[in-house]
Amino acid sequence: MINADYRGKVKVVLAKLGDQPYRVEKGEWIVQLTIEKINNRELQEVVQLADTKRGDQRFGGSGTTMDQNLKG
Repeated sequence: MINADYRGKVKVVLAKLGDQPYRVEKGEWIVQLTIEKINNRELQEVVQLADTKRGDQRFGGSGTTMDQNLKG
């Protein structure tokens, strides 16, 4: 999370967990930034949530996998 009043550089910690060498090329997509509006409204407790199209799908719920996004 980055606070709204932060004005410095945003950096990425990149860790290679595999055994094979991997070179990050200039312009290669290695990170994704999601910008969210902070909602300070009071929460409302409910007994059950309404159904949504996504349902209970977690990460990768968009129908794509990590392998489909990798080059080569």
